[in-house]
Amino acid sequence: MPVKFISRTLKPNELNYDIVEKEILALLRVLNECYTMLAGRPVRVLTRHTTLAWLFQSKGLQGRLSQWAAILSPWKLEICRSLKGEEELLGTLAASITPRAFVDAALEEIAPRKRASRIVVIQVPNVAHDEVLHVLSFDGSAKAKREGGAYSAVIWQLPNWEIVRAASGYATDLTVNEAEYRGLLLGCSLLEELDDVTQLVVCGDSNLVIRQMRDEMDCKSPGLKLLQQKTRNALQAWSHCELFHVR
Repeated sequence: MPVKFISRTLKPNELNYDIVEKEILALLRVLNECYTMLAGRPVRVLTRHTTLAWLFQSKGLQGRLSQWAAILSPWKLEICRSLKGEEELLGTLAASITPRAFVDAALEEIAPRKRASRIVVIQVPNVAHDEVLHVLSFDGSAKAKREGGAYSAVIWQLPNWEIVRAASGYATDLTVNEAEYRGLLLGCSLLEELDDVTQLVVCGDSNLVIRQMRDEMDCKSPGLKLLQQKTRNALQAWSHCELFHVR
């Protein structure tokens, strides 16, 4: 339980208040400063006088007392008289402090619940010695100072990792994600020049592009949505196509 000390200087017109009214001012100050911590919770109030408890039971209050009673009415307050004064207050605070060994367990109870992230298990492709597999690797980058972006694509043939096709391009007014999609589209255009592509693996370092193409992430940007649809249409030419995120 956190400990917070709150005080303020009495205004000139408050100096003549009696001790009960000054305790009410102190209570109002605490409830106002610690509202987010105490709202909706039962609050135990240790006081030196029992008159504060009478404030919530009396029906004939007038003046300032009636206003304060109305302000305090939404709170669930348990008024307890402190017989030993400051010694009892210090003892109560010390007893409420969580021992250091149990702090982690106490924090787990009040920690916000987080939704578990979606984990997709993807098998790593295996290539046999006599199997022919094509890999499309793409990349893209953009810088605001240059007002444009560059993108590239390479077509590899396995198992010998032979470069079959490679190309790059540049366009103005591109973001990084748009440049990544342009690189993937460039790779698809290079594949159209080949007739022997039966199995295709697409690799890229853009987690966003790969996850959007695998329907693991929503695509909300209108510009990216158009590029995503163009890429889907281009990849439909190869029935056996897998996408992997590589770093």
